[in-house]
Amino acid sequence: MPFCFVPRKYRNQPGDLTVWLGANNRAIAEVTRKVISVKEVQSHEHHVWFESNDIAILQVRKI
Repeated sequence: MPFCFVPRKYRNQPGDLTVWLGANNRAIAEVTRKVISVKEVQSHEHHVWFESNDIAILQVRKI
């Protein structure tokens, strides 16, 4: 499963951050995290795409 990679220095510190989408290790469980705001969304530099079943969901709501 694809996952949302959050740099360690930003964990548990909500705010503007860059979100990288990609799947580096499909054996790792997904992490769900509440983010106050997203600075930008980028493809991870070393991502691996599995075209037949990749999906990434970013839920955004206006507060």
